[in-house]
Amino acid sequence: MHPPVDIQLWRLAVLFLLGIFCSTLFQAYTALRRATSPRKFTAHVLDGVVAVLVLTVIAIVVFVVNYGEVRLYIVIALALGFALCNALVGNLVYDITFACTKAVMRTVSKVKHALKSAIRTINQKLWTPLINRLKKPSPPDDGSDG
Repeated sequence: MHPPVDIQLWRLAVLFLLGIFCSTLFQAYTALRRATSPRKFTAHVLDGVVAVLVLTVIAIVVFVVNYGEVRLYIVIALALGFALCNALVGNLVYDITFACTKAVMRTVSKVKHALKSAIRTINQKLWTPLINRLKKPSPPDDGSDG
């Protein structure tokens, strides 16, 4: 028995939206990775984590929407969603994510610099004089040598 047409269209729409989601996630991750320039090992680990997460989400959605049946329309709907999103808004998502990541990194760097400067100033103006006052004074020199 075949499912009704409205159920089939609903499945296609969900899988198409999943393709759009995967494309958006891919563009954002690519921009994030370029902006942060992780080391080679870290980049490989992050690639693996993102791949496992995306494949897990796809598997769960296919299982829930299509009861685990793998059909050709699943691959077509995912690919169409992915390709259409890349064609229409892929560069926009990439550019926005890259710019936001760079802005956040600049802000974090400025805050880090300001905190280091504040800590240095507190050490110089508050703690160093306080510690110097708390030290025992050295005995006065009476002028005799022993």
